[in-house]
Amino acid sequence: MAEYHAAAWAVGGCAIYVSDKPENHDFDLLRKLVFPDGSILRAKLPGRQTALPL
Repeated sequence: MAEYHAAAWAVGGCAIYVSDKPENHDFDLLRKLVFPDGSILRAKLPGRQTALPL
């Protein structure tokens, strides 16, 4: 469930929380959200709804 939420927040241009509790990080999941050098891909604008049905 955490991967789903992280992906949804990332696509929406939202902040991603690294843990719910101090010292309780899922580094394997965090590595999937960044480039190998640690940089992140940022959207210019937040995600928007489309008028067309998917």
